[in-house]
Amino acid sequence: MRGFPAGDSMNALVEPIGAAKAGTIRLHLARHGQTPANREMRFPRADARLTGEGIAQAGRMAREFQRREVLVDTVLLSPTARTFQTMEIACSLQAARPRIIVVQGLREKDPGRATGARIPEARGEIDRISVRAGGESFPQFIERVESTFECLLEELRAGRIPGSEILLLGHSMVNRICFGVLQGAGGAMGLEGKSQINGGVKTVEIRR
Repeated sequence: MRGFPAGDSMNALVEPIGAAKAGTIRLHLARHGQTPANREMRFPRADARLTGEGIAQAGRMAREFQRREVLVDTVLLSPTARTFQTMEIACSLQAARPRIIVVQGLREKDPGRATGARIPEARGEIDRISVRAGGESFPQFIERVESTFECLLEELRAGRIPGSEILLLGHSMVNRICFGVLQGAGGAMGLEGKSQINGGVKTVEIRR
């Protein structure tokens, strides 16, 4: 397991990206726009909607994709209202509607009955609260996202998920785990990085 090279922050709004190279896929790891739970630092509900700021963040993502001529072929989508709403806005300026694949394994860490409770700062305390409330532990969450993402990578490289511009629209922790896998550091190491900002996009190249 290794750390990340310099410049691998998840915090860019939309990173500078050039034209896709032959034989590669560009994967855009995007976080949904802000919700009231994000603003108040609470465990979110699956049906949480975007705030006015969250809608604006999704709109900026759409304009940046248009400005950088990113034509999204396929969206890999976490099954929550906030990701669906972000996707609808972020893809609203695309020349054609992308293919949408809802991926259950990309959902955020399940807090169980702790939904709506304040999120503590310490990761150990987050685990204690969510596990006591019947939710996932961090090891369970990491294993679930890692295995899901590894299957998606296999499908992408084999061409069974079509397209060269793929938008994965999920959540900060989910995207950081995916990024850790891509870097060869593992999902747990990915969680050691900074939180991805709402509406942020991290673009990486994947060889077929």
